[in-house]
Amino acid sequence: MLTKLLLCVSVHTQWTVQNYDTNYTLTDLNFLDENTGLACGEKYYPATNSGKGVIYRTTNSGDNWNIVFTDTNFEIRGSYFYNSNTIIAFGGYLLSQSKIVKTTNSGVSWFYIPSGEINGHIRTIESFGTVFYATTASGIFKSTNNGENWLRVLPQFGEFGSSYFLNEFTGYAAYDLGYLYKTSNGGINWVQTILPGFEYAHKIFFTDVNNGFVILDTTSFISKILRTTNGGINWFEINPGLQNHFWSMFFVNQNTGYISGTGGSVIKTTDSGISWAISWTGGWDVTIRDLYFFDPYKGVACGGNSLILKTTNGGFIGIEPISILIPDNFSLSQNYPNPFNPNTKIKFAIPKLANVRLAVYDLLGREVESLVNQQLTPGTYEVNWNALKFSSGIYLYKLTSNDFLLVKKMSLVK
Repeated sequence: MLTKLLLCVSVHTQWTVQNYDTNYTLTDLNFLDENTGLACGEKYYPATNSGKGVIYRTTNSGDNWNIVFTDTNFEIRGSYFYNSNTIIAFGGYLLSQSKIVKTTNSGVSWFYIPSGEINGHIRTIESFGTVFYATTASGIFKSTNNGENWLRVLPQFGEFGSSYFLNEFTGYAAYDLGYLYKTSNGGINWVQTILPGFEYAHKIFFTDVNNGFVILDTTSFISKILRTTNGGINWFEINPGLQNHFWSMFFVNQNTGYISGTGGSVIKTTDSGISWAISWTGGWDVTIRDLYFFDPYKGVACGGNSLILKTTNGGFIGIEPISILIPDNFSLSQNYPNPFNPNTKIKFAIPKLANVRLAVYDLLGREVESLVNQQLTPGTYEVNWNALKFSSGIYLYKLTSNDFLLVKKMSLVK
């Protein structure tokens, strides 16, 4: 006998809060290694059209953060690590002024340095050996001596919002009205492309010389996501499955990437943008302005109210209620598809409120991943297991509750 019941599920976010206050909007994350990183941002004052910049630092992989620098009239947009001791942070004041601050003792103290030939608010700085590129509100600048001297290689045609360089020769720069420029010879020549939609290109990310993505802002503040598979010659729109104003993206490899935006939203793809899933951040009503991932699962996010979040499993709770009917008995279904690579779904049912645990084991009985470990209300559920980081073989999955235990086999074939 099956009885109807409105299913309510108590879920717990897999993004944990590492920092929160109401003072700043954090817009950039950068890490030297998995332990040492900086989060930069500002507090904006509309009355004076100015900002107070801030730099937070972590030395334990994002678990704890401390403010190491603040100053007025300095809108900090990003940072660059020369090494563990020498770091610069950059940005500007309004659109016309560029500013750079430097530390030589790992952030204990900071001092301003001249920005040289760079003019305009600095958006990004990227480097390849001694070759540096700086994207500013007035163009793209290049240095061939570790940032000591700069030459403008792409003049201003509009406000540059983003750039991405794959190496010292190949890079992309985007600015107002959907114009995208590409260089293949270190900025000597640039080829112009007009992106579909003729909108503001807010963020660029390339995973290799052929595959790249662009976030386009629109007048309705509902972003478009474009993808290229031929090095930017052609672009086509992909459906992220969520209407939102997106701000940032980070791809770990060609297949796995994350995009963040307003309302605390983070979405994830594991198939190069063909499909997307929501990586729940806990319902924070702030904009997630930047992302940084160390591998497909471990990453950090930052945004408004000085919010810094961390995940070690991609941010997924991994479980979805799929029925409002109360089953008569506990049950565990065969995973589908099976064999699989790398994703498979496991369905199970519980007839009463219970503490439920679903875990995956190898054939030696060692637990390799916990999928569910929480109290659930009666109903039927489905959980996805992504086995991207595991090798081919036979695995066991076991469902346990207070008075129930069932084990089944599944086959991962890569």
